[in-house]
Amino acid sequence: MNTRQHKKLYERFLGREVSDQTWYRIRASLKRFEIAESQYDKALPILAKLKKNHASLPILQSSFLEVWEIIVKAENQLNKPSLTCSEFKDWLIKGMKLQPHKSQVYKWFGYAGCPFRKEQSYPLTDLVCVAAFAYTWQSRKTKRIATSEALNILDCEIV
Repeated sequence: MNTRQHKKLYERFLGREVSDQTWYRIRASLKRFEIAESQYDKALPILAKLKKNHASLPILQSSFLEVWEIIVKAENQLNKPSLTCSEFKDWLIKGMKLQPHKSQVYKWFGYAGCPFRKEQSYPLTDLVCVAAFAYTWQSRKTKRIATSEALNILDCEIV
């Protein structure tokens, strides 16, 4: 596919047209994230879904690559086009550094528009948003813990 075809694909999933300048920024972001053009067919629908449904999600600016890696790893390890909520939850939590509370996980599914029902099955492309919320939560928690530990160290040094 060429650049124009990729742009049309992105616009189709986004549900509206984007300017050439916006498209230039999107392509620059994908290149910065080191996503090969051969993978744009998978990455663009995911990016459009995140942008369309959760424009304020900070992952769009900073950590799309992390979510992309989560999804690629899920596709490779699980070899299924869709997963039940409980399967995806278990797989996602197993790969996280921090262990979220059960209610937090349910919130991620709710925010992503995929209400958690144990045996409800969703395609991986719909579960992308759940992974995005999980990664964002983990990033914020890790940053908060690191900040509080740094403050504790500063308190000890001052005394």
